[in-house]
Amino acid sequence: MTLTVNPDGRTARRSRNRDLVLDAVLELFGEGRFRPTPDEVAERSGVSLRSVYRYVESRDDLLQSAMERQLEKTAHMWAFQASPSDALESRIDALVEHRLQLHDAIATTNRASRAFALRDSFVAERLATSRRALRRQVERQFEPELRRLPARRRRAVLESVDTLLQLEGLDALVTHKGLSVREARETLTDSLTILLTTEGAT
Repeated sequence: MTLTVNPDGRTARRSRNRDLVLDAVLELFGEGRFRPTPDEVAERSGVSLRSVYRYVESRDDLLQSAMERQLEKTAHMWAFQASPSDALESRIDALVEHRLQLHDAIATTNRASRAFALRDSFVAERLATSRRALRRQVERQFEPELRRLPARRRRAVLESVDTLLQLEGLDALVTHKGLSVREARETLTDSLTILLTTEGAT
């Protein structure tokens, strides 16, 4: 009697183990360990060190693949539908809430990406692309307020609002300043209102 190997089962096991490895990297990111070693990843994932190297080519590939996995898992959270015809207060609330939820989901991976980007041009470009996308959301959401400003003032207000709402800006409030989510929400709402209202923008 000849035993046959089920290729689908083997592929599924390989995929499952690779996910365990990459999720272990993401867990370590969450603990502030932005350059975990393959040995640490193997121990955390329960996958042998030899197997870890079956799924990635190098330590850098391991970290980059984990970042890509996190982006895939949270891709739906990046979308934001601008509503420039709504009242300013509602638009501020909507975008602040969106960014706080996005920050909560990917803050640790974003920190790891920023550290990794210092020596990896591919990751640096991915970060730059993400920042540009978030900036465009700000421009669309607050287009009426920005449009009425003189060019120089428009740029100053846009840069300030964009900086506050980038993931790094949120990280400064929540992680470095130690604000609670409620406090960060209130701080952002008050700051954006001052910047975007007629009184604060002229």
